[in-house]
Amino acid sequence: CAATIVILCIGETHNLINYVSFINYLSYGVTIAGLLYHRWKKPNLYRPIKVSLLVPLSYLLFWVLLLGFSLYSEPVVCGVGLVIMLTGVPVYFLGVHWKEKPKCIYKFIERATYVGQRLCFVVFPQIDPIENENPAEWTDRSSGRSSFSANS
Repeated sequence: CAATIVILCIGETHNLINYVSFINYLSYGVTIAGLLYHRWKKPNLYRPIKVSLLVPLSYLLFWVLLLGFSLYSEPVVCGVGLVIMLTGVPVYFLGVHWKEKPKCIYKFIERATYVGQRLCFVVFPQIDPIENENPAEWTDRSSGRSSFSANS
């Protein structure tokens, strides 16, 4: 966010669009690769949407080509986008990887999550699919309807 504000103040919005585009494409490709890896390592895991392997593999092939052309044509923009993306690594280590956090940090994270949910009008799902193996029993408790009913 801070980097975005600085770039906008400088007036280089074209570069900001290029940075964000590179970060998005990189994230999409890594996500698809992670899903394929997860599908290979845990083939019996519940998947609500099933597609042929041809779809993610072809997406990944085109992703590699597009990313390769981007790296070749604008290596500085891609490098800055990668640096911007890597600024999230310390946040991951502080927020997720570090298991023995002081209570004040837990309270801050809980409060920030609550404020973010209220601000964006979202609620984190309360049902864990691993605990409940029968998806027909999953219900939306606020409306009393099943999540898989035809009316939803």
